[in-house]
Amino acid sequence: MNGFRFRGLDPHIRDVDDQVIAPMRRVAAAGTPLDHLAYGLVGQAFAVTVTVAADGASRAVRGLCDEAVDVRASLVAAQETYRRAERDNAALIAGTPLTGTPLTGTPLTGTSR
Repeated sequence: MNGFRFRGLDPHIRDVDDQVIAPMRRVAAAGTPLDHLAYGLVGQAFAVTVTVAADGASRAVRGLCDEAVDVRASLVAAQETYRRAERDNAALIAGTPLTGTPLTGTPLTGTSR
């Protein structure tokens, strides 16, 4: 079959993993606040404020990381949908009967949708 061929989203999915999710996880872990006792006798006066701020920032970054994980899952689903559409179209062009469930969710019978 000549023409458009979907090459996949794997490089982009890897970029999301390596360039977005992994660094965010490292930052969230690094931002986890220390116990207030770690600030010493004098520092304990400021420890509550510092730990609350660090905890809030760490939670925010974890929330953003969760959103990035959702973006990755959407990319994986989009890739599978494209690949399925390509297989279905190739089957139609070849005159092969389609089986299974099309992208619309309506069961297929024969070669018509």
